[in-house]
Amino acid sequence: MLVSQVLQKMVTDINRIIKEDCSVWSVEGACLASTVHDTANIEEDVKSLIKEVEDRSVQVNEKTACFVIRYEGEAIYIFAIHQVIDNIAIMGKLCVNLFENMMHMYERKVDRNRFFQQLILDNLLLVDVHSQAKKMNLDINARRIIFVVEPKKMGDNLLLETMKAIYDSGTKDVVISVDESHIILVKTLAKSDTYKEVNDIAKMLVDTLSAEAMVQVRVAYGSIIEDLKDV
Repeated sequence: MLVSQVLQKMVTDINRIIKEDCSVWSVEGACLASTVHDTANIEEDVKSLIKEVEDRSVQVNEKTACFVIRYEGEAIYIFAIHQVIDNIAIMGKLCVNLFENMMHMYERKVDRNRFFQQLILDNLLLVDVHSQAKKMNLDINARRIIFVVEPKKMGDNLLLETMKAIYDSGTKDVVISVDESHIILVKTLAKSDTYKEVNDIAKMLVDTLSAEAMVQVRVAYGSIIEDLKDV
């Protein structure tokens, strides 16, 4: 469910905190992220827990500790700490909780992006717009504006990832890939923002993407709207 870059960053951060190597595995037994290159020495322990994943959530032996990470009751990953340390059970449960919370956050973001994509394509009824927005805690009456970003050269895959990293890390703004040649930024504005600020944002988009992603783009924007249905 989580992309490999996120998993790798999480195990790297955990390693920095607990000072022990760790890894994340799929329930099929494939290593997805690790702080060491060679994980052969713990593979057997991980697969041993996988065999009993429906009945057990923790396995600690002399050398390693393995923990099941679940999403809505289903086993998704195995988290392994490569050395048994003091308070290993508590440490492992805290790490599992971290992964499970991240999966919930990621799923909410996927749902939110899918919602905005359908809204922009005019595939939602008005009653669905308001009901789904309420479920996702979206402010229906926030001031928003749409930016359309078009790369001057097709095939710049880095553009989407760069825009998501800059603008789609919180809860207010959304970045959506419409097709191979257009990316949409749904940006929430402050109450005091005018079209001058909007134009400044458009210019900043051009400059930032040129510097960060080394991509030349054209940017267009629409009208400021104050009702989510008008997106």
